[in-house]
Amino acid sequence: MNKYFYGLFFIISICLFAACHSNNQIKKVNQTQTKEDFVKKPISNYFTDNDSIQSIPNNKGNYILFLSETEINSANPVTDIHFIIYDKSADSIIYENNFNNSKIQWHTNTHLLLTRYFGITDKPEGTNIKHQLIDIHTGNIKEYKKNTNIK
Repeated sequence: MNKYFYGLFFIISICLFAACHSNNQIKKVNQTQTKEDFVKKPISNYFTDNDSIQSIPNNKGNYILFLSETEINSANPVTDIHFIIYDKSADSIIYENNFNNSKIQWHTNTHLLLTRYFGITDKPEGTNIKHQLIDIHTGNIKEYKKNTNIK
């Protein structure tokens, strides 16, 4: 009788453990989905349904660059960008901007590197290409030279 009791106790224990573990996983998924839904609502205020939006976190992962680039075509031969910076800790948009004929990427955890193309570009580097740094907290835009160190 004791063998059956211990066997039954063991099976019930495994079932309870599996149920608790499954419940924790469901809670984590629900929290993640709620967080993603919360992020999507403010973002929808800045982009349209037709925009293809990229989300690019910085190295620390505390800010996310949401970027929409227009496709180059015969009607629009340049890349236009529209972007926002989302602060995960504050759950808010802290910076928004758009530029014509430009590209943007993270330079540091709090600065974006903006590459702007002026005129017709046929060389990867030239005088018609300008690099600028954007401070996401202040919005200040400064010219960037490759030997400049910003931390």
